[in-house]
Amino acid sequence: AEMRRVLNSFLQFMEEPSATDSVLVAATNHPSLLDRALLRRFDEVLQFEMPSADEVRAIIKAHLSPMKYPKINWKTIVAAATCLSQAEIVHAAEEAVKAAILSERNQISTADLTRELRKRQAMRTVFSEEQGHIG
Repeated sequence: AEMRRVLNSFLQFMEEPSATDSVLVAATNHPSLLDRALLRRFDEVLQFEMPSADEVRAIIKAHLSPMKYPKINWKTIVAAATCLSQAEIVHAAEEAVKAAILSERNQISTADLTRELRKRQAMRTVFSEEQGHIG
């Protein structure tokens, strides 16, 4: 219901006569779910690649302070971050830090990060399934 309401508002805005003089900027972490007919209505669509393995490591390291992470298995972490956007990876890292702090730990483990990254993957899957039922 929420997705349909947002889409209808968006389409209504695009149909308004004043919209021809407007600049519309939109963003999504789920470009594969966008309707192709909707995309054709844009003059230009910019796409950004998902973070590389090195970028995933850098993103996570930047968001782990003040925690320590001496025994992180980066290969496992990078695999768990596959197909996630930078925003999703940042959110996962921040949630892993919160969980460690609430558990009164000063170190982040591979399991902490993997759990949070997999939650984002699961949310993406649910979102994809829900998107398929709209329309």
